[in-house]
Amino acid sequence: MGRKHTEETITKISKALQGEKHPFFGKKHTQESLMKMSKAQSGQFNGMYGKKAEKNPFFGKKHTLESLAKMSETKKGIAHNEQTKLKISSTLSKTIYVYSSDRSTLLNTLNSSKEAAEFFNVSKTTILNYCKSDKLFKEKWVLSTSIVSNK
Repeated sequence: MGRKHTEETITKISKALQGEKHPFFGKKHTQESLMKMSKAQSGQFNGMYGKKAEKNPFFGKKHTLESLAKMSETKKGIAHNEQTKLKISSTLSKTIYVYSSDRSTLLNTLNSSKEAAEFFNVSKTTILNYCKSDKLFKEKWVLSTSIVSNK
């Protein structure tokens, strides 16, 4: 199918189209074009679609310590805005339910272990440990990450 360019020719073409000489220099894709490109590469049209386990090109491989360090370095200093922080927090946080000592009455619902820790003036770890155990918290309440059914 045609002939292949030599490395020298490829280099010449590349240099000839750099900077202001490039046909797309100084232009931007419209929002509509970006959406079309995104849709064209999503779902079954994505090269990785359906490639799980053995079919995934990275299956069975591990990042080198050097590449892990590079990835870590690129992420450092990136500050999330408040909206992003809230999204991350709501995805990762667990709702804490506070029940009476006999588990019959739901007394309070707190959005996260951090919020519960601030409310009770203890650490997040303490809150989560009491949620995992069946012990009374401060000898008054039962803490849980799930709704307790009354039997």
